[in-house]
Amino acid sequence: MGIGLITCLSLLAGVSYGAELRLMSYNMFGWNAMGTEAWKKENLFKTIRASGPDLLGVQEVEGHQWETAKAIGNDYAVVDDGFNSHSIIYRTSVLTLQNYGLERIYEKDQWGDRFVTWTQFVHSSGRLVDHFNTHLCVCDEGTLQRSARRLGEVISMHRRPGSVVILTGDFNVFGGFEN
Repeated sequence: MGIGLITCLSLLAGVSYGAELRLMSYNMFGWNAMGTEAWKKENLFKTIRASGPDLLGVQEVEGHQWETAKAIGNDYAVVDDGFNSHSIIYRTSVLTLQNYGLERIYEKDQWGDRFVTWTQFVHSSGRLVDHFNTHLCVCDEGTLQRSARRLGEVISMHRRPGSVVILTGDFNVFGGFEN
């Protein structure tokens, strides 16, 4: 899980507009914590609420993204890209969704095809925010490198000029684990 508070432009472009955006990426282990051992899900929700993210990229949410958004507060919406394995949840008082989509990453593993969700928001400050969320395969380093190149392609295709680009996900970067 990665949690961050970013002053958007001062960190990413060296110019400050005073716009803050609370970010979080969280693997929900939905197959377990929201499925076979659902008693764990309230702990997941508590962790998210404690962080208070404006923008949340979740992985392994397994179709529980709307339940998650409802459980963490009344100011959250889900980007409905038709994909249930990972999702983007955002605070509607801070971000306005303008566009979104889903792109296939060509590499896959025993759990099937992998995708990246892309979104285009406008922050309440007027700043453009483009968020990409994914869950890469559990595979060898060469395959992960190809997936990383594909992520770069997707970001290039859907990033707007002048936007802040955010990439969240479970990148499964641990050499040798695929064996």
